[in-house]
Amino acid sequence: MISFKRHLLAMGSAIALMASAAPAFAYTNTAYISQPGSYNTAYQYQGGGNGNLAITNQYGNYGSASQIQNGNNNYANINQSGLANIASQTQIGTGNAAFIIQGGSYNIASQYQNGSYNRAVIEQGAGGYYSSHNTAHQYQYGTGNVAGIYQNGGNGNYAWQLQNGSYNTVMATQSGNYNTSRQAQYGYFNTATVTQSGSYNTAIQYQSGSSNTATINQPGNHNSATQDQIGTGNIASITQAGNGNSATQVQH
Repeated sequence: MISFKRHLLAMGSAIALMASAAPAFAYTNTAYISQPGSYNTAYQYQGGGNGNLAITNQYGNYGSASQIQNGNNNYANINQSGLANIASQTQIGTGNAAFIIQGGSYNIASQYQNGSYNRAVIEQGAGGYYSSHNTAHQYQYGTGNVAGIYQNGGNGNYAWQLQNGSYNTVMATQSGNYNTSRQAQYGYFNTATVTQSGSYNTAIQYQSGSSNTATINQPGNHNSATQDQIGTGNIASITQAGNGNSATQVQH
């Protein structure tokens, strides 16, 4: 819970910085690209509405960034410092914000949002933590959803997250190596959290309904955990501190 709150605060700070840098909604679209280095590629497209802002900073080599925004009051920011990083963001709707940081090497990140007032953050190698060969994908449909993937200090991790509904929250933190996290939520006011500080772990969570909470914590190695919840007000939690364990929980 402490880690979850910390990430929410970090996300709030990042979005606040983006909002403070954004123009007033009455302004026309604004795009900014800065690419010191070699072999960088950046593409930004803003196809409609007012007050859109897209910023791309690439400080390194072989980076590629792509941002597409279609709607009103959208914000998108990509910052890449390293080698051969790839980031892509697409926002369709109103009042969305997306933020990607890649401070390591050979990381891949993508975010897609379609709806209103959704928030998405991906960090790979941020805060001075070197990370390499991580992959993060997030997809959000609906209103008021929050998604965060934090891959700082680990290598070879994979995180995939999907939310369809309203006011759902999903977080994945991978500080170990070669972990896999997959989370999907449908409905309203659901919360799903995965923390993987060990290595070679797999976590899968699925929730459909409202006000459900699912948590998986894997500080050990070579563990597997799956949680499936359908309904209202369910709570499920798995902690695997040892090695080579397997756990499954289903609540309908």
